[in-house]
Amino acid sequence: MRLPVDARRWAAAGFAVALLAGVAALFWTTQTEAGHARVLALTLRVLGGRLQGRLAIERIRGNLLAGARLDGLHLLDPRGDTLLAADSAYVRYDLRTLFGSVIVLRHVELYRPRVWIQRLPGDSLWNYELVFRDTTPGDTAGGTVLRVDTLRLLDAIVRVRQPWTPSPGEDTTRLDLRLVPGGRWLQRTFRFDSLAVANLVYGSLDRVGLGAELVQARGQLALWRGEPLRIRAARGRLRLRHDSLQVRLPELRLPASRGAFEAFVRLGDSLRYELAAEVDRAALADLRWLLPRVPRQGVLRARVLYRSDGPRQFLWVDSLDVDTPGTRLRGRLAVRFGDTVQVNDTDLRARPFDPTLLTKILPFPLPVDHLRVRAATFRTTER
Repeated sequence: MRLPVDARRWAAAGFAVALLAGVAALFWTTQTEAGHARVLALTLRVLGGRLQGRLAIERIRGNLLAGARLDGLHLLDPRGDTLLAADSAYVRYDLRTLFGSVIVLRHVELYRPRVWIQRLPGDSLWNYELVFRDTTPGDTAGGTVLRVDTLRLLDAIVRVRQPWTPSPGEDTTRLDLRLVPGGRWLQRTFRFDSLAVANLVYGSLDRVGLGAELVQARGQLALWRGEPLRIRAARGRLRLRHDSLQVRLPELRLPASRGAFEAFVRLGDSLRYELAAEVDRAALADLRWLLPRVPRQGVLRARVLYRSDGPRQFLWVDSLDVDTPGTRLRGRLAVRFGDTVQVNDTDLRARPFDPTLLTKILPFPLPVDHLRVRAATFRTTER
């Protein structure tokens, strides 16, 4: 049935009014301070309900349909300890995914973020696992998955704290150990002038874990007391599960060094790890974070495998070439040590011979006062 002309006009007018009201509401929501306050309250209520902690944002700005700028960002774990604090953040997102099982953030920038990743003595879960774990009853799909296309951190500090039980006789003088209720913490501090990653995916660590491509990194890693590891550039991939971390860096540049690096770390109260490096060229001064006794002048080239399993450790070095003022050391070596020290498949040549250089380039002191050599050849000149 055809509506009368007046009815059609009233319907068109009603539709126009509804459309204008919708546009006005959208404008009020996305462009005005009062609208931002309403969106902020809704955001905190929705996201806070999906977190097992507390999210606080002081102010939200921008066109909220596609992205927003957040001021005063704080994320607390269930105990009330800070997991993340940032002066400000910019987020571009896919609005359709914010309420689904896979949240997609197109781009995230964090300015002056401070991150505390920690696990207390006696706990089985890290604080970020407590915050992001899915507690939906009967969930078998792996919970919520977060995908970030690009992530950039500027002027960031990340502190990792974990329970630490040293092995009997272990040298802890270079470790940053702190007393906490129930035991001791080992703390490592990472400072990044800039850090950029891509294709970050995070979900349940038992099922999805965390994976990301490292695009660029520049900063200092304080793994031990003393000089930090200074990174000028790094590129590669990382994968984190509940009990393990894998890192592969085909490009790693220090102030005067370059090479490739891989690591597999078994997380626990005592670290167990395997490190491999292809050192194209390393200034010895760049290695003092790991080898504090090494000379400040000189250059090293080598292929290295280092494995630590509690008190037992293994070092294999091939294509070794250490050139320092006064001596040059070349060859290969393999050392196993724990209760005893075993030297196997070792062929080292030096010109001239400096017996102290080898002890300085090892990542551990040899636990012997005297060394008996079963067979050795010394030459005053190299053939």
